[in-house]
Amino acid sequence: RIEAAGSSVLTLAADVADRPALAAALERVRDELGGLDVVVHAAGVPGGGALEHKSLAAAWEVMAPKVQGTRHLWELTREDDLSALVLCSSLAAEIGGFGQVDYVAANAFQDAFAAAHRDDDSLRVIDWDTWSETGMAVDVPVPTALEAERAESLRLGLRTAEAQDLFLRVLASREPRVLVSTTPLAPRLAGGATARVPGSPASTGVTASPSDPYTGDTRNETPPTGEARP
Repeated sequence: RIEAAGSSVLTLAADVADRPALAAALERVRDELGGLDVVVHAAGVPGGGALEHKSLAAAWEVMAPKVQGTRHLWELTREDDLSALVLCSSLAAEIGGFGQVDYVAANAFQDAFAAAHRDDDSLRVIDWDTWSETGMAVDVPVPTALEAERAESLRLGLRTAEAQDLFLRVLASREPRVLVSTTPLAPRLAGGATARVPGSPASTGVTASPSDPYTGDTRNETPPTGEARP
């Protein structure tokens, strides 16, 4: 569809945590496509398991794509005059999750990184809720005891078309950080097990119905400074 619309497609593989490999891939994009305009960091590895049973190496495997990948992408695109560098974080950074300490920490890093570089107008971070048709929540096996919880999460999750539409609205809004929730956001934040990112800018919270993600409340959550709609 992209090519049919008159655009070119270049498919490359590189580990965002591997700086030389990522640098080579970015350079090839510049050479073959003429430059970079929007970069979306959506790489990630799912976490799982109690902290007491997790090795540092296992935790770092989950954290590296978000921690190292974010730093590498930001550093390697400083001269590209991007219109947007979008970090795909997770709502788990705010509300936590059983056995998800490494995944929560990885996404909290992205939120903190965006807060620390809020003078960069191109940098955006989206704390996504579950996607119901593709991605980690669909593909990663879970223990039998957690299958019902996963099924309920997918039932309430964002459909791909909804998430794509919401992504474009976030880009157009120029909000530095957006939290996406398919159920009322405030109660989930109130019950979250993780602390807020110190010094983070006011964040727009989008409460979306799974059937229509744009009919729910859309409001600024931290602190309230008015109403924003994507």
